[in-house]
Amino acid sequence: MQEHADFCLKHGTNCVVNRPRTDLNLCNRPQGIFSGSLIVGNAGNCCQGWSSEGKRARKAHSSQHAWNSWLAQRRELALRSEEDMFFQECTELWDVEGCLVKPLEDSHTVVHTTVGPSTLGWPTSRNRLLSAGLSSNSLVWLGPTGADAVKQDFEAVFARSCMLTGSVFFQEDDAERAEWYERKLKQKCFFGSKLPEGEKLMRKILTPGQLQRLEAYGKLRAEHQALDGTFICDLDHWPNSPGPDFGPMFPVLLRHGTILDMNTGKFAMNLDRFLALGFQMSKTLNHRFEWPLARYVLSASDRELQGLTGNCQSVPAILAWQLYVFCNTARLEPRYVTRQPSPSESQDGDEEEGSA
Repeated sequence: MQEHADFCLKHGTNCVVNRPRTDLNLCNRPQGIFSGSLIVGNAGNCCQGWSSEGKRARKAHSSQHAWNSWLAQRRELALRSEEDMFFQECTELWDVEGCLVKPLEDSHTVVHTTVGPSTLGWPTSRNRLLSAGLSSNSLVWLGPTGADAVKQDFEAVFARSCMLTGSVFFQEDDAERAEWYERKLKQKCFFGSKLPEGEKLMRKILTPGQLQRLEAYGKLRAEHQALDGTFICDLDHWPNSPGPDFGPMFPVLLRHGTILDMNTGKFAMNLDRFLALGFQMSKTLNHRFEWPLARYVLSASDRELQGLTGNCQSVPAILAWQLYVFCNTARLEPRYVTRQPSPSESQDGDEEEGSA
């Protein structure tokens, strides 16, 4: 049971996340009968060794120890018929062939593609390499083979043009935004009765390095802004660095960052960061799709939430990928042995047919 429990923000203790495998009627299914639930794993492995932001240690990175353990578990569970499928995500520089496809070629069919939310019409940058592994004991892949063919087929169904800019994600209430400004000003020992505005506010809440980067982005704004003036940048990273991009779209989220829309002067709040990832955090936007854990998650510190959003997957991208994989996957048909009739049975059958 411990394997299926994790810390719960609502109850403040470990709660059961999903039912144990033994309860899913998979370990003891009759031979040739696919009853019970479909067990699917979902993971995003550490990308620090492969990210363009890091030192690119690749397979020499310490996280490879945990990856190899996870990989061995996928293979063993598939061989035991205790897991049917898994989904996995990492940075697009990750060696998917050497780290996933070849090690599991005897137990899984692995398909993968590189996709980001901007491909789906979502105005934010976050390209990732998404993969899926189908257990050879229970599932069969019906879609195209080869990474290029999979990518073309996937985009033929889900690709859309971006009709909005990243400014659509700046939805935090003005009161919450003003409170954030006040906290920043208090950290700089400013206790005025009225919030400064415009350039004065920037100079009081930003660090010297952030102000230098803001000036550098200002020189690029006229060339890269949208028609409505939207220009979004991350002031913790220099222009043209390996990190977040700049322009009309919401930049990719890292575990640290100070994102600013220079057109409106708004900084991205924690709610805005989650919205860019596809999490519905506000009742005022759409109550139907509100994330039930939103208020518990947003109660964490800024540093914790930046770490969560920087390591999080894009909901629109992974849901589209998972839907695509499920639609191109089928249960492996049970193998039946057909008994051939003996010569005596064949002769008896012919005599009866002739006498009739």
